This record gives sequence, structure tokens and C-alpha cells, in this order.
Amino acid sequence: MPRLGKEQQTKIWQRSNIHAGIELILPGVILPLIYFAISLTMFNEPSTTGTVLAGADSVLLIGLRATAIWRSRE
Repeated sequence: MPRLGKEQQTKIWQRSNIHAGIELILPGVILPLIYFAISLTMFNEPSTTGTVLAGADSVLLIGLRATAIWRSRE
């Protein structure tokens, strides 16, 4: 197998980090939807505490992954 140069390895590494970050942002978007779906499926009204926790977790996940993507581009 041919060896890749340092520049090509760096580009591949950056792209893989970006793709991984994008894939991990998806749970942050879906988490509140899953919480509401489970609450309604169990015939419960979504609580304020649960909504705040799901929203905070979602923001945290999206923020961390966006930061990771931004740092990998540098």
C-alpha cells in the first residue's frame, strides 16, 4: 500500500473528526424529541424539570461537538 504524505494524513484526520462531530450532534437534536415522545407514550405530561434537563443536555451535546469541529478545522 502506498504511504500518504503528512499533509494528506492531516486532511483525512480533520475530515474524520468533522464527520464524527456531525454524527454526534444528531443525538443532541433528537434527545428532546425522544423525551417528549416517551412522556406522551406513557400518558404523562412532560414535566418542567425533565424538559429543562433534556434541553440542557441537548445544548451541551451540540455545543461540545460544535466546539470540537471548530477546533479540528484549525
